[in-house]
Amino acid sequence: MNIPISVYHELREVSPEKARLLVRKVLYQNKGNVTKTAKILGISRNTVRRARDGELKDMSCAPKNIPHKTPNHLENLIVHEAKRTGFRYTRLSRFLYDRYGIAISKNTVRAILKRNKVYRKRVRTKSKGVRHLYNYEELEAFEQLQIDTKHLLDMSALPKDVYENMKGKGLPLYE
Repeated sequence: MNIPISVYHELREVSPEKARLLVRKVLYQNKGNVTKTAKILGISRNTVRRARDGELKDMSCAPKNIPHKTPNHLENLIVHEAKRTGFRYTRLSRFLYDRYGIAISKNTVRAILKRNKVYRKRVRTKSKGVRHLYNYEELEAFEQLQIDTKHLLDMSALPKDVYENMKGKGLPLYE
């Protein structure tokens, strides 16, 4: 029985169960000869043995146990608090520790938020640009801005004649 080589691989993509049935039929026609069946189908002998000994359906690739996985009730709490507060992972990690006493790494919180598709809310502006902290046009002088000043009349920092000259002429004491 000559089956084109690509038939098994094409059939495997469409239906793994039917591909394994094909291998079992060819194996039966060859009286259980694994090597001959593998050559006819263009697959490895291990693939023929797996089709012969295993189940028809594909087994799950998911791990059977995950020892370090965060429990579901904690994941639900993290997702709930992230949606409620709008915090991202670093701030949310601190918040969970302060509020509930739960010490969870910020990287773990980030992975949980990503897995549950909780994204940061984007703040849109009218100009679609940078949001300024202040409306500079409406501010009065010294209302919201901080200016550093320096005391100029300092006897220890100035030469004696400059100090006397500043003091005698009534120059500003601060800059």
